[in-house]
Amino acid sequence: MIELIKINSIVNKNEVLQNYSDGSRFNGFTKVGFAVDNFDGWHQFLENKNVKFRGTVVTDGHSGKRTFLVEDPEGNILQFFEK
Repeated sequence: MIELIKINSIVNKNEVLQNYSDGSRFNGFTKVGFAVDNFDGWHQFLENKNVKFRGTVVTDGHSGKRTFLVEDPEGNILQFFEK
């Protein structure tokens, strides 16, 4: 089970990025991914919870596995991969 929560004390990405207005690169993770057994079940579960999707389900050209992206309450991107 994965629970997505919003904690009001967290610094959001816009507050961090404003310190990089000089054009320097911001290094760090851009997303987190999960390989899941029940891919269709996870997609349906997240859809039923009104989670914000980033695009649609796509098939990776290299692995042939399906994947989709969602956004958590802070705007972080989570990617789900078919196992």
